Amino acid sequence: MFRASIKNHSALFVMLIVSFSIFLINVIAKNNLSNEVYSWFVIYFIYIGYVSSLGFSSSDNVFLRYVVIDNSTIIVESSLLYFMLGSFFIAGITLYFFGFYIIGDYGIKNLVYYVIPFILISFLFFLSIIERLGERYVTAQFIQNGWKVIFLFIFGALIVSGYEISNYNIAICLVLSVFLLFIYSMSKKKCKWIKSTKKSLKIHEIFFTQIAYLLSSVFFLIMESMDRLVLKDKMDALQFSEYAYLIILFLYPVNIISNYIGYRELIQIKKGKEIKLIASVIKLTIMAVFFYLCYTFVLFLLNPLLQFQFDFAIWIAILIIVAIKMPYSLLSALLGGKAESKDLLKLNIVNLLFLMFFITLISYYPNKYLAIYSISFLWFLRYILFYLTAKKYA
Repeated sequence: MFRASIKNHSALFVMLIVSFSIFLINVIAKNNLSNEVYSWFVIYFIYIGYVSSLGFSSSDNVFLRYVVIDNSTIIVESSLLYFMLGSFFIAGITLYFFGFYIIGDYGIKNLVYYVIPFILISFLFFLSIIERLGERYVTAQFIQNGWKVIFLFIFGALIVSGYEISNYNIAICLVLSVFLLFIYSMSKKKCKWIKSTKKSLKIHEIFFTQIAYLLSSVFFLIMESMDRLVLKDKMDALQFSEYAYLIILFLYPVNIISNYIGYRELIQIKKGKEIKLIASVIKLTIMAVFFYLCYTFVLFLLNPLLQFQFDFAIWIAILIIVAIKMPYSLLSALLGGKAESKDLLKLNIVNLLFLMFFITLISYYPNKYLAIYSISFLWFLRYILFYLTAKKYA
């Protein structure tokens, strides 16, 4: 039974290793880089997060929704693959200009900062989807996120060597990490593919489903990062680095676990699993609060090493987010697997309108407390809307 439990949740262990790696990377970076370089480091990794999620403009979610698996064979309509290819090029161009806007470097650095990471990370993400469909969760997680573990060792070695760390060197470490994982992933066995000749999906159906998922992804990414993207030019480097460090330390591990819950539930829902909505939501909320309290205790024990500046008001805001995110991941998986595209579209349009309002508000009144509590409110609003909609499909 113990071995079976480990096997069933081995993907979670991989995600925890990745989470711990990111945790250590940020601790090492904060305590060894200047405030200016660490601030750049934070913004650059936000950009990489956008690349990891939007490499196919959310057409990957449409692929997951409509693909059929039969004895390790992937059956997919050609139109879906064409949509993914077109979405890949659109995402590449859009993210290039987005990266240039928030980071601002130019010349040959464009290749290192934006182009190469986009191509490699997007390719790894697609391979992870294939492994995920085959229920090889451990391999899928490693292919998608393993470069972060590799980056820890390369970046740590650079720090230990005493080599001067610049923005460009950080980007080189990242590209090397992703490239090494790319080489590994090419050696893995792939599933068989069959392009279905049956045209059961209409073009407009694929398009509007993709738009619904894309709006959801964009909302999620902006909501997760809008505080740092807005405040980076409104605070001095010391204040910004302390704030960003605190947010990353307290929130990032929770993101990993929440993503894992949604990650597993979506596949199970596709298999026909029934969800007891109210009981599941209550259980996950209690688990989230308990985990956060325990995690906070551990961070305080390690503070002589971590050296973070605790802020109770920010801690409460993150507690609200944590208590919402875990049950939300279940609701998101349920709607992602069953909801009609028009329902998803309505939900995301409402949320995006509120998001635009709070971005404008924070831009005119830049304040870290306003920023983090705006994010808390947006999570609460999204949770309520998703819960009310999920009741139709549970």
